[in-house]
Amino acid sequence: MATTQQVSAHKKLFVKYIPAQNMVASMVFFFLWGALAGWVALAESGPPIRCRNIPNSIGYPNSSTWAAFNTSISGRLINAVPTAKYCATLVGGCTDAQWTSSVFRGSIPGSMCQTNWEQGYDLTPPSVCLRNGTTCGQGDVSLYSVEAETIEDIQTAVKFASQHDLRLAVKSSGHDYLGRSTAPYSLLIRVVNFKQITFTEDFIVENRQLGPAVTFGSGVYAHELYAQMKTAGRIAVAGVASTVAPGGGQIQGGGHSALSPALGLVSDNALEFKVVDARGELLHVNNISHPDLFYALRGGGAGSWGVIISTTVRTFPSFNATLSTLYLGAESNAAAAELAALHASRIFDWDSVNAGQYFWLLKNAADAADPDAPSAFVVLTYLPNTTVEQSEALLMPFFNASLSLPGVLLVEKQALYSDINNILFSSDDSIGTNVFMGSRLIPDSLYRHSPERVRTVYKHLLDDGATAILGHMIVLPNQFADSASLEQINSARRRFQTVQLPVLEQLSGPHAGSYSNEADNEPSFQTTFFGPNYGQLSAIKAKYDPNDLFIVAAGVAVVEMPVAQQPSDDKMLCGQNRAAQNDHPHTFLRSISRAVAGSERTFYPLSEFSGRLVNVVPSAKYCADVGCTDAQWASATFRGTIPGAMCQPNWEQGYDFDPPSLCLRNDTTCGQGNVPLYSVEAEIVDDAAVRFASKYDLRLVVKSSGHDNLGRSTAPNSLLLRVTKFKQITLVNDFVVAGERLGPAVTFGSGVYARELYAHTKLQGRIAVAGSASTVAPGGGQIQGGGHSALSPALGLVSDNALGLILSLHHAAFNIMKEFSVVDAAGDLLQVNSASHPDLFYALRGGGAGSWGVLISTTVRTYPTFNATFTSITLSALNNAIVSQLASLHASHIFDWDSVNAGQYFYILKDTNDATNPDAPSAFLLLTYMANTTLEQSSALLDPFIDASLAIPGVSLADHRTRHADINEILAAADDTVAVNLYMGSRFVPEALYRDSPEKVGVVYKQLLDNGTTAILGHIVAGGQVSRNAHINSAVHPGWRTAKTHILLVNRFEDSTSLDEIRSIRERFQQAQLPVLEQLSGHDAGSYSNEADIEPAFQTTFFGPNYARLSAIKGKYDPNDLFIVAAGVGSERWDQWGICRR
Repeated sequence: MATTQQVSAHKKLFVKYIPAQNMVASMVFFFLWGALAGWVALAESGPPIRCRNIPNSIGYPNSSTWAAFNTSISGRLINAVPTAKYCATLVGGCTDAQWTSSVFRGSIPGSMCQTNWEQGYDLTPPSVCLRNGTTCGQGDVSLYSVEAETIEDIQTAVKFASQHDLRLAVKSSGHDYLGRSTAPYSLLIRVVNFKQITFTEDFIVENRQLGPAVTFGSGVYAHELYAQMKTAGRIAVAGVASTVAPGGGQIQGGGHSALSPALGLVSDNALEFKVVDARGELLHVNNISHPDLFYALRGGGAGSWGVIISTTVRTFPSFNATLSTLYLGAESNAAAAELAALHASRIFDWDSVNAGQYFWLLKNAADAADPDAPSAFVVLTYLPNTTVEQSEALLMPFFNASLSLPGVLLVEKQALYSDINNILFSSDDSIGTNVFMGSRLIPDSLYRHSPERVRTVYKHLLDDGATAILGHMIVLPNQFADSASLEQINSARRRFQTVQLPVLEQLSGPHAGSYSNEADNEPSFQTTFFGPNYGQLSAIKAKYDPNDLFIVAAGVAVVEMPVAQQPSDDKMLCGQNRAAQNDHPHTFLRSISRAVAGSERTFYPLSEFSGRLVNVVPSAKYCADVGCTDAQWASATFRGTIPGAMCQPNWEQGYDFDPPSLCLRNDTTCGQGNVPLYSVEAEIVDDAAVRFASKYDLRLVVKSSGHDNLGRSTAPNSLLLRVTKFKQITLVNDFVVAGERLGPAVTFGSGVYARELYAHTKLQGRIAVAGSASTVAPGGGQIQGGGHSALSPALGLVSDNALGLILSLHHAAFNIMKEFSVVDAAGDLLQVNSASHPDLFYALRGGGAGSWGVLISTTVRTYPTFNATFTSITLSALNNAIVSQLASLHASHIFDWDSVNAGQYFYILKDTNDATNPDAPSAFLLLTYMANTTLEQSSALLDPFIDASLAIPGVSLADHRTRHADINEILAAADDTVAVNLYMGSRFVPEALYRDSPEKVGVVYKQLLDNGTTAILGHIVAGGQVSRNAHINSAVHPGWRTAKTHILLVNRFEDSTSLDEIRSIRERFQQAQLPVLEQLSGHDAGSYSNEADIEPAFQTTFFGPNYARLSAIKGKYDPNDLFIVAAGVGSERWDQWGICRR
């Protein structure tokens, strides 16, 4: 931070540019100074970087501190060196057998089973240590290792690393395909000495008898566990690789085994852990004690949660099994692909005995580019409780069919029948190679319905040079030699994401997950490794390790880190802020100063924006200057004329600033708060805001209507680009994309409100899907979030109907008639549709508002208009118990209106003054839209519910109205009432809940109301065509396709509410309401990002399995995060305002 003297000096430097006679401009400058001073400080000192301590940094321990630490752990601190350096110290070096021995490498603190993870390829300059090399750097290897023998050793080491802010790594066996158990400049804790194994006949947790179990240390290898198991006549689920430590990283990643089809994953069988946490405390973790951490340790990723001391897992009676080994040869890629497809068609043959199997296609690396070179197909099958004869009978159909294929021959066939512990036991594993790999989980349905796809995918992969396709999941390793150049190594590292994954997704689908222990360093690891669990995991991480002491590549973090492995960029060591260009602030200040001399309104050079740049102020300040009536204050249309206004004024406030910066209606003081400094009131595509913001690395926000429940269209110290003037609407009889006729459509600008669109489509006898709020802009944030409508059950989501968009870039000509028009981060105009930029077309339909560019126009499908009936029913309920009973009744009738694909909004509303009174009345409001339905027909459909409602004691009818008209007229309204302060949260509630357990609705509503919730807003805007549109390839959260309703919980507050109360209200959804609502939605349910809370794990809650794909698209079109919004794609890299990198 700049000192007071520095700020004063910069003020003097800046003031010399301002003519003394321009007093108004001078006053404006000092009003803006608070925002600019931080940028000035950045210009002088460079971007602020927060790094963990490394040698030569101020906080790094000196030699005497290290010596004292070593004494405190009984001399168990040693220098760690790369494997190659260790081998160089031995007489004669290491033999080839030692170099490739996992057991031998396990005796070397700095050694990794995959040698590439010891190398610092990304350091500047690179630091490598290769076998038989002439030089040796420390690379990615830890500097020191604690060879822990006691729990106290680990506790002391954890506290030491925390006290001195050191990078901490934890290692057991070193089997680690993501390099998580090593890190440059770090302190390593090794747990290989924790070798105790203890059997329990009946393991007890809090007086609950859980049956036979085994407790083993985190340094126990699988072969050591199997040996002890055999003696006890038991078996536990562990890995096939004999030197993997099942109580280390394996169980934390989930842990698969040849026994998994019969007995489950390793983590499925966990009963308890002993863990040293980030505070250095020893925790006993099970489903009673620390159940949240117990959840995380079973599949939440290796290395993120603490140091595991021991693990207790369930054991089973041992059994005999047959291991069948089959080696087949295929003379070419085509033959190998045919063999793989045959295997896929027979993959269910062995389910009757719950067989585990590894099926590997291997090819000589030297023959990678030769499609006519031979391959080996190796099938290792573990068949529990099956004799050799029985296994032969099960495997023979595949074997015989294989040998009937042209170009396939038998190389070797073996069978071993023995105790399962004997079969799984092996004394060592062969490792010591350089490899990067990637993987995907392949669904059961692929093999059931489309096994022939395997042929195409395997052939494509082999023809592209893949030399190993390992099936259990599908794993694609990319090996390289020590002699490989850095360019070749980087190519191998990128190969999975850039070349292999797009092919493999033909089997897995684009949203499949991956097993984090055998995987690539995924760009969107949050969804790929953890799926919808990431939100819960992130919250658990914040609770137990708020300072990210245990941080690993692609692991759960409190503050997200990028995938890059460079110490200068990697959040494991450092973080960096926005505005890193050294010339940015001074250039920016000079631009402002030249403009200030000539205009009070325009603060940048006039040539940039043709006079369309205006000062932005909060709506309360605007109203204080011009005077606003209550009706104007609450009018969405009126607020849409004020650049700085949001429909929810709370998003204009800087509650989190220090000190807070507020501007409240009728208050005596006014800060700028969360409102941008300037707005470009854009009228043409060529208005240069995007290029200007990119050039000077400014925070850029985009706004149309200001209907924004997450505050994404405003930001402090930012430049706003408003698109409200893009009002063109053109109907097309037959919209054409790449020669394909798509039928009638309408193209409209991003400033068009829903009511304006309905007015135009009515004139043409058409209807388009847009919102029920008349002043929402369907071609702005609504469609980018997916966009629901009262028409959705009949016609789908707004985004389901998109045909094209236009994004503007540089000086490209604007053609509103062509497509989705978007100005991207380069400032270029893009025409985006299924044929042109299909990846961006995917992202713009559900991938979140504000993340992709400036939407200029949208083209959507239109339909013949129709008459509809709108029914408004208001019921009164005397108390919480009665209105909850009414809610359950509604849930039981919710399918009554499916025959006409009705859309419906069902709201429970309670006076905020009665929030804590369970005996206060509530209103139950029902708004139902029935397409192609007469008044009589709609009454017949609704009467059963109304009659049953009025039969409940304490329920009365307060109002009942109906209207029959053209659907455009029903949906159009002159204005919307807004201007309340609120935070909301929401979840999709699946159709299955309403079919199977409608009574749960009343139970949940009662809990919410009794806890003080005053507004529960239900939407039947899913099901019907929304579900039938599941085939559409868009970024819409898959939860839309299985949902019946979307439930919102609204938390309002007044301007007079204290800051502490506001913070409490902001947190209410996550802390108090969500755990209750999840009884309906399930804890993995998604949420509609346009009507939601700023979710801690927005990646999964808003985007589900789509986040990885969206993140890659973001990197392609906006690599510098110019378009960054709260809870949007890429926002994990930025602070809450999008100003500074985390």
